[in-house]
Amino acid sequence: MNQHESNLPNEAECLREDWVIVGRVDANGKRYDDVEQRHEVSISANGAVVQKGWIQEREYGCGHDARRPRGGRCGDPGCYLDSCAECYIRCSACQVGLCLMHVRYLDNESGQKVPVCSHCRDKIQRRRFWRKFWAFVLSPFVSFDDHSK
Repeated sequence: MNQHESNLPNEAECLREDWVIVGRVDANGKRYDDVEQRHEVSISANGAVVQKGWIQEREYGCGHDARRPRGGRCGDPGCYLDSCAECYIRCSACQVGLCLMHVRYLDNESGQKVPVCSHCRDKIQRRRFWRKFWAFVLSPFVSFDDHSK
């Protein structure tokens, strides 16, 4: 019995119960049912109508309160974290949604940091490496100056 229930009259008969059960996925990918809200209306022994409500406190994977608008679920393999709309980020290359834990940033050609997923980051870094490598190898034979000026 908690501090609030001690002030309520003893219940004799429950008239109605409303439950909100949400299917969730844990960190290992296993599904489970979770009670999100419960509302109960009953009549006490002395005839008074008693209404009780429980709401479970929730947080997103980013740490913000779950009453904020939902952004989306992380698309990184094995990650099942939901983020709020403010923290939810999409990869600039493939548009997969990312949580704060799995977003990576790379500098683009203009020097701005852009969000990318780990798969696209590896792909972009490989492409940059091979461009620099072949530019160095072919530099005695080919000029890579910009001819559009």
